[in-house]
Amino acid sequence: KNKQNEMDAIIHLSGENISTGSSPLNPMGIRPWTDAKKKEILDSRVITTSALAKSIAAGKKGLSFLVAGGVGAYGSKFIGKGVTPADESTDISNSDGFLAEVSRQWEAASQEAKESGARVVNLRNGVVLSKKGGAMAKLYPIFLMGGGGIVGPGDQYFPYISARDMARAMIHVLQTPALEGPVNMCAPGGCTNEEFTKAMG
Repeated sequence: KNKQNEMDAIIHLSGENISTGSSPLNPMGIRPWTDAKKKEILDSRVITTSALAKSIAAGKKGLSFLVAGGVGAYGSKFIGKGVTPADESTDISNSDGFLAEVSRQWEAASQEAKESGARVVNLRNGVVLSKKGGAMAKLYPIFLMGGGGIVGPGDQYFPYISARDMARAMIHVLQTPALEGPVNMCAPGGCTNEEFTKAMG
């Protein structure tokens, strides 16, 4: 029996963790993006999304396809004082940086499903915060021991969302058929790295 005919939606959240690596400096938290790591990050997102999009295109019509992404899609052009904030209507075709390129290819990989009539939503996630994993699980012990500090100048934006709000936002997207294309998944009233660091401390 074709199980796809029993589905209303597919939520695709998988991808290689961008904050892990095989560097001998891992215990110190230094995990450089080698060429091999970059390939894993890109392929784990683009290849899997493309495979799912092709399967959706060949199967039941009218599915909702939610694909995780990231606010890295906007690159670094929206960092600093006096810069116009980015939103879902912002053109990302010329955004700079590796994560922006990953995001472009990732979102493009989902489009075959859209062309076949599926509702495609590209979830541009901020940093998802939970003490059970991800960035917060790594930061919490450092700050608890009195470490942690501002990264670089500290004026770069740090878009975030709690794991609970992320889950609730995905349910809202599923239940709101009018939503499609890119949707920023971030807490309101974003902060800078300096503001987040102070609050975390």
